[in-house]
Amino acid sequence: MSLSDKLLNELRSWAIVSVPTALSHGCRSTDHGIDVASGSIRGNKWFSIDSAYAGEYAWHYSRPGTGDPLLTTVDVRSDLQAAQRPSGICFPTFLSECFPTVPAGYELSKHFQTVLASHLIEAFGGSVSAYTFSNHREVLIANCENWVSNVTFKELPPDKESYMQQLRSR
Repeated sequence: MSLSDKLLNELRSWAIVSVPTALSHGCRSTDHGIDVASGSIRGNKWFSIDSAYAGEYAWHYSRPGTGDPLLTTVDVRSDLQAAQRPSGICFPTFLSECFPTVPAGYELSKHFQTVLASHLIEAFGGSVSAYTFSNHREVLIANCENWVSNVTFKELPPDKESYMQQLRSR
């Protein structure tokens, strides 16, 4: 896998911020890196400070409809640092400039999720292990198993409409 100089240069110009110590992740029980029985989560995963927003990802269009929808909550090590994307960058366009051979859309987003760790190591020498945007509404933690603990899984309703109704009735 080759590194994108454009992404590296951009990452180096962003503010480095602390990641909140409590985050949520919407997923399915059958997702790669999710082990409900052992209470663990592994890999490069998206989290949010907003648990309702995170929960919606249990029904993301890219997920197969298999497995139980879950809201995962985690404690995050207090020393986790993230490169904070500033507002004003059209990120899909920027990423397609960084990785012109990767098809736009979800595949490009997935590619970014896959290559983030190597770019952060190259840019920051291991002192930064996450990406964040929109006041931590979106946080991507590379190799999250190194940074999270107290992983809990809460079953969500079987369909997104019921989940959204549940949120509205709070």
